[in-house]
Amino acid sequence: MNVFIPLVAVLAIYARENGQGMGFGMEPGVDMLLQAAQEELEAPTLKSVESAPRVEQSVDKESSVKKPKKVRLH
Repeated sequence: MNVFIPLVAVLAIYARENGQGMGFGMEPGVDMLLQAAQEELEAPTLKSVESAPRVEQSVDKESSVKKPKKVRLH
C-alpha cells in the first residue's frame, strides 16, 4: 500500500512499537499552509436581511391547475 501526503503537513514521525521518532520544525512552505487554514477560519458569515414587501400576482386558477388524465384499466 502506498500513502501519499504533503510533506508540509508532517509535523512529526514516531514509531508505534517503541515511541521513538522525531519532530520537525517550521519547514519551508508551512507558513503558506497555516495562512490558508487561517483564511478558511475567517470565512464570511451570513447576515440577516430585512424582507422586501411581497408582491401579489394574479393567477388564473383554471389555467395553473392541471387535471389528472383519466386512465382505464381492463
